[in-house]
Amino acid sequence: TLDSVVSAIQSKCDENNRGIAIQTYYGITLPKFIEIDGKRTKQILYNLLGNAVKFSPDNNVVELHINILPEPNSTSNEKVIEFVIKDYGRGIDKADYEKIFQPFRQASKETGEVYGGTGLGLPITSKLVEKLGGTIEVRSEKGEWCEFAVALPFNGHEVDPSEIKTKLDDTTIIFIAPNPIKDCPIKKGLVDANAKWKCFARCDQLKDMVQSFDQEAKQGYYVVFIQDTLYDDASYEVFREHARNNVLITFGTKSHVKGAHYNVRHLLRVFPSILFGAMADVVASIKARNSLENLSPEELKLPDEMIPGENADGWALHGNNRQGQQKFDDITYESLHVLIAEDNAVNQKVLSKTLSRLGIRRIDIVGNGKEACNATAVRKYDVVFMDMEMPIMDGLEACRTIAARDGNDSPLVVFVTAHAMEAFEAKAKEAGGAGFISKPFNIRRIERFLKTLCSSRGNGHMDDESSSGRAYLLCDPSAA
Repeated sequence: TLDSVVSAIQSKCDENNRGIAIQTYYGITLPKFIEIDGKRTKQILYNLLGNAVKFSPDNNVVELHINILPEPNSTSNEKVIEFVIKDYGRGIDKADYEKIFQPFRQASKETGEVYGGTGLGLPITSKLVEKLGGTIEVRSEKGEWCEFAVALPFNGHEVDPSEIKTKLDDTTIIFIAPNPIKDCPIKKGLVDANAKWKCFARCDQLKDMVQSFDQEAKQGYYVVFIQDTLYDDASYEVFREHARNNVLITFGTKSHVKGAHYNVRHLLRVFPSILFGAMADVVASIKARNSLENLSPEELKLPDEMIPGENADGWALHGNNRQGQQKFDDITYESLHVLIAEDNAVNQKVLSKTLSRLGIRRIDIVGNGKEACNATAVRKYDVVFMDMEMPIMDGLEACRTIAARDGNDSPLVVFVTAHAMEAFEAKAKEAGGAGFISKPFNIRRIERFLKTLCSSRGNGHMDDESSSGRAYLLCDPSAA
């Protein structure tokens, strides 16, 4: 993975105690999964990043920029993914640009001292790029900096910044770091997404912010994205009192801050689209919670014969629970044993409440993929609702681990994510998943899946001796 390359190079920097840091700048349109020759691409990045680190001055930075751009001179809307590796060493003469890509060809003496001059590192890199159908070029300002730009064909689907804007349209993102403007690698993403955002240097500035809140501002949605060492519980409590709809996300290597929805250990290694997607997920959960809290008792007790309807947040509310469990079309779900693997506390509660409305009583909850693997190793579950993106071990890896360990005895794994796209569905199937539902949670989709599963087992109950559950799954992420 890309993160493994950056981590490996950074580790070497740390071992040598030269004070060199790898800074990454990822474009907002980068999707989480990119179809590319991973082995060759990793070798290209290892070579170029290794060169940049080797010839950088101590206590400096090496930059890695990755963006999706229109292919130059293309008339068919084709795209390339561009990797730019930049160091702030002595640079290179323009006269030597072509020489450094030729094997065993001597460049100028000074350039040879900096970039090797002879050897096979850059020529091999050039050949790898060529085999991938891409291009490589060098740009430099002598005595200031040098950068290598690699452009490879991109055949996937970009993230649409306008979709992020729509999901976070009524949300203000507050970034808090010691030097917020300089230390805000997500700034460009925020600007590209046309998001509403503010930068603070201290947590106590949140208290000053809420002093001017009017009633409308108090009803707004806020994501506080703060460096963990700057978090101040007293200041945040004041903010929380005035801004009820708040999301706390921390970043840094400190132990997880109590009450935070997420912690991003390495901020510079997260694609903006994934980070903003996580923010949007939590905000959507809060909206769903607010919608439920705002329902009147009459709205929560619809007659059983009514056709289930959805509210604005995608929820379906069904008939009241007269006998302690829900019943839909003579199918009961009381015998199911379900595991929820979800790191977000709000999502845990919302999904658990949704399943309870269907009559499911045996529901266990874990906070990451590793805990899901451990839980399924000691208990027999019928269904696991698995979040795609979790700390320690994500849902895909957890599903693969469970399937490899338990084979046909493994539970049905239904992936839960806000990214209901073909690429994610394919990844879910490849990992051994049995289904796919999207956030915010829709009780119709969950009911449809459970109904099909129970119907296939005969009398509406799970048969513990049957191991053919996968064949009976019906989970359509695009269905209403």
